Amino acid sequence: MKKNITINMFGVLYAIDDDACQLLEQYIDNMHRYFDKREGGAEIADDIEHRVAELLSELKDQGVEAVSIEHVQQIIKRIGNPEQMDETADDAETASHDGEASESQTQSGDDGTSAGQEKGGMGARKLYRDPQDKMLGGVMSGLCRYFGCDDPLPWRILMVLLALVSFSTIGIIYLVAWALIPAANTPEDRLRMQGKPVNAQSISEEVMREANRAANYVQSPEFRSAARSFWGTLLTIFVFCVKLFVLLIIGTLIASVLACAVFLAIAYGESSHIGNAMNDSLGWLIAHDAMIGVLGWLGVISSLVFLGTLFYLLVRSLFKSSSTRPLSAATRWALALVCLVTLISSIAFGSLFAYKVKWVKETNPNIYNLSTIPRSVNLLARDGWKLNTAVNINAGDRCVSTTDDFGSSVELPYYKFEKEIDTKPMSLDMERSETLPAGRYHIEAITAADGPGINLFYTERGRRIVTPVLPRLSSGFGNMSTMPYDSVAKLGLFTDSITPLQWHTMQADDAGEWSLQRTPSFDHVGGKLTYGFAGTLPVGADKIKVLRIRVVPEAYGAK
Repeated sequence: MKKNITINMFGVLYAIDDDACQLLEQYIDNMHRYFDKREGGAEIADDIEHRVAELLSELKDQGVEAVSIEHVQQIIKRIGNPEQMDETADDAETASHDGEASESQTQSGDDGTSAGQEKGGMGARKLYRDPQDKMLGGVMSGLCRYFGCDDPLPWRILMVLLALVSFSTIGIIYLVAWALIPAANTPEDRLRMQGKPVNAQSISEEVMREANRAANYVQSPEFRSAARSFWGTLLTIFVFCVKLFVLLIIGTLIASVLACAVFLAIAYGESSHIGNAMNDSLGWLIAHDAMIGVLGWLGVISSLVFLGTLFYLLVRSLFKSSSTRPLSAATRWALALVCLVTLISSIAFGSLFAYKVKWVKETNPNIYNLSTIPRSVNLLARDGWKLNTAVNINAGDRCVSTTDDFGSSVELPYYKFEKEIDTKPMSLDMERSETLPAGRYHIEAITAADGPGINLFYTERGRRIVTPVLPRLSSGFGNMSTMPYDSVAKLGLFTDSITPLQWHTMQADDAGEWSLQRTPSFDHVGGKLTYGFAGTLPVGADKIKVLRIRVVPEAYGAK
């Protein structure tokens, strides 16, 4: 059912549909607006209006009771180019003599339309916002038209990507552009936006296109969905927010994959000059087995294609408009196949990459050799230590840390050696030397070892005398968990004024994991004395920590 009204044209009444009346009014108004700027143009506009009335009268004589929008479209087509209406009043000779001059004057008339505008180049276009193809203000669709593109979707995708990396900057620029760039509200503006010539014929065609677009929109699902209930609208907003949230997640994942690509490229650079040095870097792994790098790149590329396809489809779904062309069935199937193949490829290459890295690590335990890490070597050398053996030790972790187990005012430093691969043993051999006078000594150490296998040693006549390091009990505590307060106070470990009651509380906490031990007393003839730790920590034990190791003269140590 359509709304029908009655109009009066030159004293004659005509019944006409409401949408047909709007199209007719728009056509006549545009013709008056165009011709009124030209000399004698008002007469031409009146002639057009009389011609319209004549054609409406013909329809009435044919028995048409109500003029529809299809009738108005036929009338506009029958009128043709209104600029030629004044030429029909001249005789044939005058028309033939003045035809070229008239055409030239038409192209460079008072509306300022030049020959360059007739060609429709980018220089002839004017920048407008496109209100008929907008998601927010029509800025991106207007830029798309200005640069001669048909589909604004890539422009919107680019804007979203820039918004993700620039935070509020792109949003501010968009709002400024929204405020400064005028909207193409009239057919003349739309023609100038597209770089098309502005004349009566093109205006008529633009009016017809807008009428057809409006009619198609009324029949589209988007128009019908606009009349949904309140809850339906809330559901639409919720779905949009969910899609936007997923879009941000996918954007973050894309940024993460790009970061992985950068790290992989850096690792390739390291692999070219890393030589035979062994450590836990990706560059060394690639140098050891080039397939790791190949699998890494294949995984990165597959992930980027998969995430990029999802990103494109989601942006297209979020920012589609009435002018967005639907994807063909072949395109949809192709994109679905690309997503499926790249998803499977990403999982497969990622799994193979992880398996290959694990295999190289397990078959090359010397990868985790602390002595190849300059930072760790420097930290140990600072205290005079020489690292002879370090196998399956987490080289990426600092070998020196601090603890507040014996007071919070000052943290005590300690050495920490932790496994990289739990299913393999860890080997450690470290020593240092001191020059001491002749006398009787013993080696004292405070340690926390997860298991047996590491020995405390000193060298006598070229032979190592070893004392096993005490492992922690099954409860996780060492012998200091039962050591009296007075004995601990003599060690000089407390960094605060600790009372016996406080020490009792600390013993039940982290301080209780440490063990105090010493080697048997020995006589030193004077000169250099070498001592340290050596041994292998078995499977099932993860680390050993050394809080203190020192040579104690018998005069100052317990016998």
